[in-house]
Amino acid sequence: MKPFYMDTNVFIARYKPDDPFHESCKRIVQGLNSGELEACTSVLTIVETACVASRNYEKSKKILTEREIKTVSREKLISSLLKRLVKLNLRFINIPGETVLKIANKNIDIPILFKDALLMAYEIGLKSFDIIHLATLKYCIDVLSIPVEAFVTGDTDFLNNRKNLENLFGTIFITPDEYVRIKSL
Repeated sequence: MKPFYMDTNVFIARYKPDDPFHESCKRIVQGLNSGELEACTSVLTIVETACVASRNYEKSKKILTEREIKTVSREKLISSLLKRLVKLNLRFINIPGETVLKIANKNIDIPILFKDALLMAYEIGLKSFDIIHLATLKYCIDVLSIPVEAFVTGDTDFLNNRKNLENLFGTIFITPDEYVRIKSL
């Protein structure tokens, strides 16, 4: 079984019934939960999940009962989601080490991941966290030799640039719906 790279929004969409990829993401997360699927993702996914849960805390309280509201604090909501995330058949990728980046004759110590992300920004016009996911994908493929089958995402910025990204990384960029169809989930 070849692993795929899971963008954070795949996990988040599983818990957002109004997301257009909700049903597919639900199947993907079930596949990861059962061990039928295997994926890797950046440790950034943990931070993004916590931030999304925190931002949406007030909104989620509206769908809880009176009793649940009293027992579900922001901390408990975030902790619950993070526990679900880390129990999946996911490999969380952390790129260790620092390097020196020279800008305008000044040496700056910078995490290797950020240097790779910075260099990618010269080629790819995406948001900061998206570039960090791409730097992590590059590390998975080039350094860890993980045979990443696909980059699964619902992010339109990735999907609108998929041909360019596929040429750069040698892996396909697909929606959760497309991945579910390929895997017959």
